[in-house]
Amino acid sequence: MGFLRVFPGGSSARDRGVNGSDSGAAFPDNTIAQLFVNELVRRLAARKIAVLVDDAVLDKLAADGFDPVYGARPLRREVERQLENPLAMKIVSGQCPDGSRVRVQVRDGEIAFEIAGG
Repeated sequence: MGFLRVFPGGSSARDRGVNGSDSGAAFPDNTIAQLFVNELVRRLAARKIAVLVDDAVLDKLAADGFDPVYGARPLRREVERQLENPLAMKIVSGQCPDGSRVRVQVRDGEIAFEIAGG
């Protein structure tokens, strides 16, 4: 897994090159995506909906939401757009009732949901 070094002010090692300052914190590329996804998983657990997210999903979200200027804000929006909103629609429509198990994967470059139980 690659690492992204984040510096104060939102710049990254990718912006600064090899000779950048060492004052930033290093995070695996998908660590912040994992934090946002874990928050969603905890909220859905209250509805007894179990969610299993493949690492490829985290990698896709991290790649799609990466922006060295705006930090994690675009990543948060990607998690909402690609995970939270589609799952919310499935819950509202009855496709994902309480007690369901959801597996989230990347298929053909897109995030896909497999829903069982409920």
